[in-house]
Amino acid sequence: MEYKLRNYQQEAIDAGLSYLKKPGKPKLIVQGVGSGKSLVISKLAHEFSDPVIVLQPSKELLEQNFEKFLSFGGEGTICSASMNSREISHTTYATIGSIKNNVDEFKALGVKTLIVDESHLMSPPEKGSMFRDFIEELKPTNILGFTATPFRLKNY
Repeated sequence: MEYKLRNYQQEAIDAGLSYLKKPGKPKLIVQGVGSGKSLVISKLAHEFSDPVIVLQPSKELLEQNFEKFLSFGGEGTICSASMNSREISHTTYATIGSIKNNVDEFKALGVKTLIVDESHLMSPPEKGSMFRDFIEELKPTNILGFTATPFRLKNY
């Protein structure tokens, strides 16, 4: 199936590519529920030429995002125990629990970029979280998060 992107989706892709071309602090794209984040994420991963990990918090989102990535002509792999796949490649769609111990493999591939779907669920600020430990060990130069919920409702 071929997807026709809406103007606001293409604007998010253009902004995301611009962000990813310049190493720096993590960036966040906020898109409302139903706005096609999976299309934007997958088109970004397809158009970005450097090695990349696309993280999502669940098997269901991984399936949805990867299917859209393939529809854009992307070639990549899935590294997720819940999907019975542990493949790592230039473009890897993954869940954090399945890649947390593969940092050296990603470093060997030259991965310096993470695209994170539902980033509000993936990155608790507490030390010792799987996501934070992975980030601290990989030391990516670019992290681009996507969410419809850019805040936390927890007291610290």
